[in-house]
Amino acid sequence: MKKTFFSIAIIFLVLFSTASSAQTKAQLKQQREALEKEINEISSILASNRERKSSVLNEVDKLSQKIDTREKLVRVYDQEVNLLTNEINENSRNIDILRNKLKKLKKEYAQMIRQSYRSNTSQNRIMFLLSSESFYQAYKRIQYLKQYANYRRNQGKRIVERTEKLQELNEKLFAQREEKENLLARNKAAKEQLEKDQEAQEELIAQIRKKENVFERKIRKKQERIAQIDKEIDRIIKEAIAAEDKKKSSDKDDINLKLTPEAQLLADNFEKNKGKLPWPVDKGFVAVGFGTRRHPIVKSAKISSSGVRITTEENGIAKAVFDGKVTKVYLLPGGNNGVIIKHGNYFTNYYNLKEVFVNTGQDITTGDELGVIAIGNATQDTTLKFSIYRNLDNLNPQNWVYKM
Repeated sequence: MKKTFFSIAIIFLVLFSTASSAQTKAQLKQQREALEKEINEISSILASNRERKSSVLNEVDKLSQKIDTREKLVRVYDQEVNLLTNEINENSRNIDILRNKLKKLKKEYAQMIRQSYRSNTSQNRIMFLLSSESFYQAYKRIQYLKQYANYRRNQGKRIVERTEKLQELNEKLFAQREEKENLLARNKAAKEQLEKDQEAQEELIAQIRKKENVFERKIRKKQERIAQIDKEIDRIIKEAIAAEDKKKSSDKDDINLKLTPEAQLLADNFEKNKGKLPWPVDKGFVAVGFGTRRHPIVKSAKISSSGVRITTEENGIAKAVFDGKVTKVYLLPGGNNGVIIKHGNYFTNYYNLKEVFVNTGQDITTGDELGVIAIGNATQDTTLKFSIYRNLDNLNPQNWVYKM
């Protein structure tokens, strides 16, 4: 009983391990395909912006994005190769076990056939039955002959089945080895490209190091401009909230929208979708994240953003991330257009549009096109600044948008 239970447990563990391995393999493949797609999109976006003159700092930022993504891809390739190697080794062991069992089965079958050939003539069968001491014994001998014949047929079937299984495992092993070679080749190409990107980045960093003071002044000047834009956007959003709340003054810091039941439902739904909101562009990557941090190259300088800056393809379209209503369309002096959408007491802001498709008061559905994204003066890339607010609280969009 214990032996039977132990055998069942072993079979269960093997099946569970196989299913778990298959799931992990599928997950790794999904991750790899997503990263490959992301690299292709980044390359496509950067290629569409390549003709425009870009600063050394911007080039470093672009390369950093590609390097980070390619490093993730290489890690996934390594994991896939290791997993496939384990599967190949396990499959090889199974083939050896099955081959030995098949060899033993064929040997036993051959002995049985030789023995049957010597004794299983028609005359011998008749004598075997006639020599029975009773009718019951003759009946039992007939049953034995039938069982022996069935056993021989079953042994033949088992040989055929195991031969087919061995052939199937051999074909699977061949496919696995071919897949591994393909993965190794792609991984090698990814590593070679990663090294080229890293070398190019090091050359650019060396240029920056030589004139660090100059670049520090450029970064600070750029940050001053960004801070002015952020401050102006905050003022506009504050005024929009005040207007929605029917308050006369926008100078109060304790502004909070008094929501109708319908608006509260919209706000609740927006909140429930935290981490699941769609990207505000079809293709793109986060060039600058939310918050304040030291510059990765010029350590003495800091970069800050009240939202995220997303680099996208030329003439890319900004899209609404959730249902709502356009509460304001604005134009910054010396800058570009922006659109603020209200979702209850949440607001999403889309800035740096050279053309706007919507109007104030217009109802919006998730995915609606808001406008054409402009080329940033500082970066010379097609860049959308995307922000999320809860009343006047500035939130990190990377916590709200799916896999941002």
